[in-house]
Amino acid sequence: MPEKRKYLRILDLELQSLEEDIGLLIDDYKRRKEKGEITNYVLLENLALLQSQMNGIASFRRLLASVDPESHPDLDALVRDIHSRIKAIMDRSSFPESLYPLVLRRLAKVAQYVKHI
Repeated sequence: MPEKRKYLRILDLELQSLEEDIGLLIDDYKRRKEKGEITNYVLLENLALLQSQMNGIASFRRLLASVDPESHPDLDALVRDIHSRIKAIMDRSSFPESLYPLVLRRLAKVAQYVKHI
């Protein structure tokens, strides 16, 4: 499989994994509320933030599904394009700013991995 396609596939898996991690955090906050460790207010605030992050990740995964890797001359160009598109989504959305570095780290990590396999 060409490296640009590998990159998109692995990046999507990384984002899916991030969604699952956030889902685990949601479950943990609910459990902590049931045990009385946090208040309902804290639970709702945290759930709102985490759900917004999940919505952002879903948006980024839809973006990845729409990208044609062959329209980019090389992997670096593909990564730059995805980065700029994610930045544009973040700029025009209400997704939490904390999501941006989480996703950027995965963009870079997957690119580095694909270049070295």
